[in-house]
Amino acid sequence: MSLYKKLDLPPVPKELEPDFDLLLSSGVAPVWSNRPRTATRGEEIVEHSRYDRFEISHALKTWVDTNITADYKNIGISHMWGASVNLPHTDHTRDVTMLYVFRTGGVAVETRFWQRKGYPIHHQNKDVNYQYNTDQPTTYDDLDLIDSITLPSHQWYILDARCIHSVEGMTDSRISLQLGFLRQSPWAQHIFGDQTPG
Repeated sequence: MSLYKKLDLPPVPKELEPDFDLLLSSGVAPVWSNRPRTATRGEEIVEHSRYDRFEISHALKTWVDTNITADYKNIGISHMWGASVNLPHTDHTRDVTMLYVFRTGGVAVETRFWQRKGYPIHHQNKDVNYQYNTDQPTTYDDLDLIDSITLPSHQWYILDARCIHSVEGMTDSRISLQLGFLRQSPWAQHIFGDQTPG
């Protein structure tokens, strides 16, 4: 079972990459932000990074729709900041996530995949009969690490977002283009093949 896959798709043209410094200093409000929280790891209290999602430009959206796919549920620029860890979670609004990382957030940042002890790896999305209260675990001690990957910059990857996952080891802001899909998406099913969660 694969929880992620590297995709052989065209890179985002340099001239369409957002001006991140301008975006982050402009005062433009994100379309979505996470809430502060913590989790325990043994005796350690781990702080959750902030996550903001911004709208993308019309030109970049048009390029994605034409050259990658228009079969997504949501799309935006993701900005993780403020702490070294984006704590284990499952995504609320998507089953599958495609990422194109512009800034990795450090030299050894890992996306880690977890399974809560006694629960299945895949969990139902809240939009589609969400069943388990496991989207935001409060302790690592209930989790088993099952896989990890260091995503390079300027490369497309697709991830199974219904497996509990975290981002660990950030030393700077992490910025990426993200496309979200539901498991019924024909495009996502084609990319993941028989391993698409569902």
